[in-house]
Amino acid sequence: MTSRGFGADDFDRVAELITDVLRNTTPIPTSTGGPGKARYSLATGVADRTKAAAAEMLDAHPLYPGLEL
Repeated sequence: MTSRGFGADDFDRVAELITDVLRNTTPIPTSTGGPGKARYSLATGVADRTKAAAAEMLDAHPLYPGLEL
């Protein structure tokens, strides 16, 4: 992220995104009813909003500014 020029506020936003995903993740119970460790479900909309926020941040901080492909 530092290669892209992220600043302190950007790092705070990344931490918020990670926290949001973790808070909205629920383990899928195993066949014995206990919490699963390999499968989980993510609340509706969390993946889409996280992906959109990440894309916005990456667009604001291109890896190679000025390089057009």
